[in-house]
Amino acid sequence: MANPFKNNFVVGITSGLVAAFLAPLLVPALKRSSRPITKGMIKGGMLLYEKGREMTAHAGELVEDVMAEIQAEQATKASGEEAWGHEENPHPHQEMREETAGTQPSHAVGRDGSVEPTRH
Repeated sequence: MANPFKNNFVVGITSGLVAAFLAPLLVPALKRSSRPITKGMIKGGMLLYEKGREMTAHAGELVEDVMAEIQAEQATKASGEEAWGHEENPHPHQEMREETAGTQPSHAVGRDGSVEPTRH
């Protein structure tokens, strides 16, 4: 005997009759439960939207603070450059000479150009 579930026609008719019989019972239940589910999804979306707005506003304030800080640094630097002749240090090598003055070199250059460590 042939298996009736292998025939697509029989399966289709049976599932259609079951759906037609259960539809009056399931549709009202789905309508009742779909409203709270939909309401919850919309409420969650609104909360996410508000949280996103707060985070965006906070990020905007942070960027504005950093920009103001940079502008203040640039203004300070510009006023300092005007006072010192457009350069922070017109003689950068002078500082190095002052820092190394009185110290002994840690190496010596020989007559043939080789570098030899010195003993202290």
